Amino acid sequence: MEWKSSQFPYITSLTPEYEKAVRDSPLLNIDSLLIPSPYILDNTIDIDYEHSFVWDEKGELLGYLLVYATPDQKTFHIYKLVTNPFGRGKGIGSAFVRYLAHKVDPDAHIYLFVWDKLLSSIDFFQTRGFSITDQVVFRKMKFELMSVVAETLKEKVVSAKRP
Repeated sequence: MEWKSSQFPYITSLTPEYEKAVRDSPLLNIDSLLIPSPYILDNTIDIDYEHSFVWDEKGELLGYLLVYATPDQKTFHIYKLVTNPFGRGKGIGSAFVRYLAHKVDPDAHIYLFVWDKLLSSIDFFQTRGFSITDQVVFRKMKFELMSVVAETLKEKVVSAKRP
């Protein structure tokens, strides 16, 4: 299936206004103290609003993707990918990673940290082409460093089936 951004009518860019709405939503606001800092691997990265998105379905925020990027836009860190419990099972997470993969250069490097106890999340990302490249201990918790090249993600996310 050919990719078109119009296939995702509920995905829109994350703005400071949406970011405030996410912070104010108990269904989307997760505790950042439990996630490794985005600066662990690269202190030059910063929030990238161009490649961060929300799922706004008729005024209801059902998910968001917060991405940090290097200044050269060659490396992207998925800092948060969160789905509202009422949006789970709708393919929102898959849509976000597919959308991101098509918005960045095909040779861009995309990575994230996943707590090693979240086996379903690790499986989700592995099914979409991510591989575990390292393990990081942050606040006495182990996180898998997972990464993929955008072109691989584009290919895999189309064929990935939800468990």
